[in-house]
Amino acid sequence: METWQYLCQWPGDQYGGQFQQKTYAVADDGYCYVLSSVFNRDVASDLLLHRVRQDQLGDPAAYQPWGYANGSWGWGNYPTTITARRRSGEICFRAMGGKYALTWLNMEPLDIRAQVFALPTSDLFATPEQPLIVPTTPGNESGNESGNAVANPYGGFIVPGSTFGDFHLAVSQWYDDRNYRVMQYRINGLAA
Repeated sequence: METWQYLCQWPGDQYGGQFQQKTYAVADDGYCYVLSSVFNRDVASDLLLHRVRQDQLGDPAAYQPWGYANGSWGWGNYPTTITARRRSGEICFRAMGGKYALTWLNMEPLDIRAQVFALPTSDLFATPEQPLIVPTTPGNESGNESGNAVANPYGGFIVPGSTFGDFHLAVSQWYDDRNYRVMQYRINGLAA
């Protein structure tokens, strides 16, 4: 029998609740880069960046925030949002092919988007957003010629082993008590 235990926990109200939902990109430089937001998708949230050495994941004091202070960005500053404040659901952050990919459930409009950038500290305000999954109504998914229309999507998790040339995304759908499913989408050539 296997059991799980917490490596560490943080207060639910840390950084105004914007450290509740976290996603980790495991980088080649010995760090994990952590993006976080509020857990409640009905609340607009900043997106915060931290880094932690891979061998210190269980030490809350080892997490270094990225923020803007005294005219410049730097590690150890109080965390500052790295994107415009928005309502979002699930977030997924991965290091792939020498770059980074971020996917998220965007709430307005309800779609799943991606950004691709060179460094965890890249300017996401200026990085284009790519819609991957677009909204539709139940039963009308097949009417979209691109095949990427989903009614009531959520998730948008990058499947391990994905590359920018062969990008796979797990998308959930749940629009009533009887209809729940998880689908895998393949994007041939995500713009990197």
